[in-house]
Amino acid sequence: PRWNGYNREDLDHVGWVHTIGRLAETGGDLTPQPCLTSEEIYRTVLKNVRAWMAENPNARYISVSQNDSIEHCECENCLAVEAEEGSASGPWIRFVNRIANDIKDEYPNVMVETLAYSYTQAPPKVTKPVENVAVRLCTIGACFAHAIDDPNCPQNVTFCHDLEEWSKICDHMMIWTYAANFAAGDACGMGPNIHVILKEAKYYRD
Repeated sequence: PRWNGYNREDLDHVGWVHTIGRLAETGGDLTPQPCLTSEEIYRTVLKNVRAWMAENPNARYISVSQNDSIEHCECENCLAVEAEEGSASGPWIRFVNRIANDIKDEYPNVMVETLAYSYTQAPPKVTKPVENVAVRLCTIGACFAHAIDDPNCPQNVTFCHDLEEWSKICDHMMIWTYAANFAAGDACGMGPNIHVILKEAKYYRD
């Protein structure tokens, strides 16, 4: 595999994560999200998705996912979509659905993977991911000291509600679990979560 910061490209998965800045040609992994209702941005992303796939024709997944930033477009059109969908994930799923529909005939075996992460954790109320879209739900807002389905942990109750709602509208889901000790100064510190790992795995399986 070839590694570039958080972004991995290998035979199966192109881009891996935080790709929208590069695809939209608006910046890098940590820059604000581009406008998802801009036709110019859409055409640029579609062009680059096709270019990435042409370079990696055997890939089964391509990432069209938000940058590692909560700064996102607040133009009139984007805010209208968020209001209609009841979540900031609404503009993302509509945008990614368009990409998925536009490449499905060229790449019928490819899934377009996107994130439900931070400010987009809650699913949209109107739009459903199309059949060739996979949603990777990130547990960054969850609590790792308790089992993920602990009914007495408010953070995990919210996360599980969102997971269960996503599972009703999305046939292809992944989990990005954040069992890391960020207080250690990096993401590699040992986290005291050994007592919940098995229960968490069973919950995700179910």
